[in-house]
Amino acid sequence: MDMKYEQIKSITLTFLVVSSIFLTWNLWTFQPSLEPIEESNISEDIIISAKKDMREVFLPFKILYHRNDKTFGTQRHLEIENMVNQISAWNIIGLTDITRMLTNEEFKELVHGQDRVELIFPDLISFDFYKNIISFNNTDIPQDNFDRIVVRTTEGSPDFSSVYFVSYSDKRVYEGRIDLSAMESFKENFVSKSIKHPEYFAYDPTDSRRIYLSENPIEMNIYSYIIGTISLNRFVDALFSEPNLVSRELTNIGDEYNDDSSLMTVNTNNKTFSFVNIAEEAEGEASVNDLITQTSSFINDHGGWPEKNGFYQYFGVNKSLRQTQYRMFIHDLPVFNESGMSDYSVVLGNTNVYKYSRPYTSFEGMTEDTRSVTLPAGGDVIERLLADNINPEQIEDIIPGFKMSQTAPNLVSLDPAWYYKYGGAWIRFQPDDVGGVPLGLE
Repeated sequence: MDMKYEQIKSITLTFLVVSSIFLTWNLWTFQPSLEPIEESNISEDIIISAKKDMREVFLPFKILYHRNDKTFGTQRHLEIENMVNQISAWNIIGLTDITRMLTNEEFKELVHGQDRVELIFPDLISFDFYKNIISFNNTDIPQDNFDRIVVRTTEGSPDFSSVYFVSYSDKRVYEGRIDLSAMESFKENFVSKSIKHPEYFAYDPTDSRRIYLSENPIEMNIYSYIIGTISLNRFVDALFSEPNLVSRELTNIGDEYNDDSSLMTVNTNNKTFSFVNIAEEAEGEASVNDLITQTSSFINDHGGWPEKNGFYQYFGVNKSLRQTQYRMFIHDLPVFNESGMSDYSVVLGNTNVYKYSRPYTSFEGMTEDTRSVTLPAGGDVIERLLADNINPEQIEDIIPGFKMSQTAPNLVSLDPAWYYKYGGAWIRFQPDDVGGVPLGLE
């Protein structure tokens, strides 16, 4: 009996050892048949083209030099950019609100008087935003806005010179100070060379507003550019939260892309689109700071600025419409187009961007078909506008620019023209016609 028990025990033990070896070998050599894991639907941020330093986007669009009883002006982008770069290195000490200290005449003298340089922005900019561009040595930044910087090129005292931040329509003025060494460098680099620019003359539409225009006719070129298009799929990937769920439909003007919360309508004729966040609301007035901060960040996040042949700059803000506009500049001047081919319009919702309208074109290169034309002198423009019964009190500015026209599916023409800002809207001056077509923010 004991012998039989031992035999069973030995057989059982041998079976267990063999089974263990077999299972171990299977475990080592087993190669499971698995389907490859699909890539996640969550993609990295899509960048359309270039991101920008905000110093490149929020630039003045005109400089005026008041010296020797004359005024010289320029819209040269390189000079404006260099001047802002130098000013951004200043250490501006203190910001004192001196608005109540100034009479109407003193205000005009402070802004337009002798030995002044005016850096004029297209519209209001908040101190809170611009503190990232200019160094304010002040812990208490005003919760306010300005639309021009005025540099006094004579000494305010033996130790410093003055810089003014002005909201022109509201006549609000904040005074800061810089040391004299910074001012001497500024005068050497810019003021001493200002007489090379065209001479301007002053025109007062009202007792409280003054604008400056070219004294002489302006010779300019007509340009033709070949345009390409940026793939709409890239914008779909960048703007929709889940691009794989977006459907596409044909419309009578182009294409329509949509999901449950957003809609992108494309006009293939003028190569523009409008993206709307349907779930968003845009109610009430927004602050200048929120508008320019959030809309510029929105465009920068997907690299919405062009990389070559022109650039876009901040051009206007409308607090009640919650809208910010960025306009194309080419050859130093703003470009206007009635169909939206030359500007980005961004409407801010209560929590996010509500609407984004823009072209999806790229300027590939200039053709050799270049001709010159001569724009009339500023005085002739004023005379004709007044003859057409334009209300001078509504004239805010008059500048040269380009009218963009699409002459072929892949070709546009840039024709020089005078534009005047009238009651908040930019209108092309047409010498042969009465009135004009309003453009941009109203």
